[in-house]
This record gives sequence, structure tokens and C-alpha cells, in this order.
Amino acid sequence: MVVKTKWGTKKQAEKSSKFWNDKADTTEEVKAKKEEPKPKAVTIEDVGKWLMTTESPNGTSCILLYGSDGTGKSGLSQSTPLRGKGKMVIFDLDRSNMPIWEAYHNCDPNIIIKDPVVMGFDEDGNYTIDYMSTMNRIKASLIWVKDNHEKHKIKVIVLDGLNKLLKYAEYQMRIDANLQVDGGVSMRYWIRRSKAFMEILEVLKGLPVHKIYVAHEDFQVKEGEAAAAVKANTNQLMDVKCFLERKDYDDQIEFYGTVDKHKSNSAFEGKEIKFMTVDKKTGQSTWNSDEMWSILGWRPEVAKTKTKKK
Repeated sequence: MVVKTKWGTKKQAEKSSKFWNDKADTTEEVKAKKEEPKPKAVTIEDVGKWLMTTESPNGTSCILLYGSDGTGKSGLSQSTPLRGKGKMVIFDLDRSNMPIWEAYHNCDPNIIIKDPVVMGFDEDGNYTIDYMSTMNRIKASLIWVKDNHEKHKIKVIVLDGLNKLLKYAEYQMRIDANLQVDGGVSMRYWIRRSKAFMEILEVLKGLPVHKIYVAHEDFQVKEGEAAAAVKANTNQLMDVKCFLERKDYDDQIEFYGTVDKHKSNSAFEGKEIKFMTVDKKTGQSTWNSDEMWSILGWRPEVAKTKTKKK
């Protein structure tokens, strides 16, 4: 039986440029491309100036918090002293930050929580998530922050929900390639997914503000264990990584963070810090993240001094 699509048979469709959203150039398109201004050539002089320009430390942190659900990741992010008297913007893909903000931060207007998810109608008339528009909104917002962070006193950006962002990138990849959600995928499509995901993380990494990424425990890459390339690349991007967990005892629950990586001070690696205790009998909790943030946000004094002089 020959399966037909609007591009012909399945075999023909797979060879069709339209199938891959890459339409063949028409005469008008070719003409337009010829009229487009060519990118400026990089001269040897330009390269020399770039190479010999001394980089100044911006004194910012790039931190990954990961752990299972309910281990204090979002709460720890909101409690960071890194923002000082400035603003923190949280891209809340997991939609988990609002209750914490209301209960423990008295709806502080300097903690700005944004749900970046864009909804819309698909070609079948279903109201659903527009994955591409969601990712573009996040990326465009980060570019805006780069140009406006000083004016609006933005000190910290939190990207909460790396697992969901990675899923959105996968769903968009499947839509573009006309693949079923549960169908097999060749390596070239996984590369597309990883590229869309990593581009957002890279844009955020380049901002001159403190960066906090929040993910589930499957983003933890353990030494000697195989890991998906996209998750390994995410780990490599970070300056500091901290694994969060909760330990359940007879009379109380204790919350801990273990530093897995610290580029600025390797002496912190492996250190376990308790930041919250919940009494099971009374239901009262004791929160103290000062020690945790004194380690996660630690920077060399030389970086702090040069940043202030700028």
C-alpha cells in the first residue's frame, strides 16, 4: 500500500523541500537574496583589536539548581541575596513560583515572575501551546534585558523549568519534521532540538547579570555515567552546580544542598549545607539559606572590586 500525503507518496514527501519547510527558491526569492546586503567582512585589524582587548570580570554568577520535586529549588532561587536592592526576573515555565512569592516574600514587586508560555490555535483549530513563540518570547526577553538591565536595575535572571523548555524544543522539532510524539527520531532531529534549547541557555549565559537555572534531578550528570549530550552541555555551561534533596526523619524533614561544581572555588565542591527544617509535629519550618548563598554566590574579591570600579 502506497501512503500518500499532500506532497505525493511518503517517499516523495521525504525528498520534497516543502516537506522540510525549506521551499525551493523562486525567481523572486533569488532576486531578493541577491539584493540583500552582504555581511561585513572581518578584517585582520578588527581581529587584532578584539584579541588584544582586555576583558574585565563582570562579577556575576551562573548557577544550576537541580533536584526532585519539592526540594526547595524555586524557594532557594527567590531567597538569593544576589539581587541586593535590585530586581529579579523569573521565567516560570513550571508555574511554581507564585505561591512562594505570595507566602514568603509578601508579593515583593522587585521579584518579577513571568509565565512565558504563548497559547494559540493550531491548524486543526485546537487551542494549544505555541512552542516556537514561547521559545522566541524567552529569547527576545533576554536580549531586551541585555540592553536594559542597568536602566531597570535587573540584577538576577532565573530560568525555572529547564525540563519543560527541553520538551517544548522537542515538540517543536517534531512539528517541523511532521513526526508523531511517540515516534522514532533520527539523530539530525535531536540536534535541531538541542540547538533550539541551548541557544536560549547561551543567550542567558552571556548577560551581565546573575543567572540561576532550575531543573529536575535528571539534569545531574554524575562522573562515570553516560548522559544525553544536551544535558552534558548544560552542565558544562554552568559555573556552579548544586544538587538539592530532602531527608525524611521520624520527627522532622531536612532540606540540603550539595555543591557538585564551583569554578571559582573548588574547595566548596562536595560540601553539604542544610537550609531548611520542618518539624512534623508542629508543622513549623525553619529557613536559613545564608550559608548556602554565601557559597553558591561566592566570587573572588578581585572580581567584585573591578566590577564596582566600572
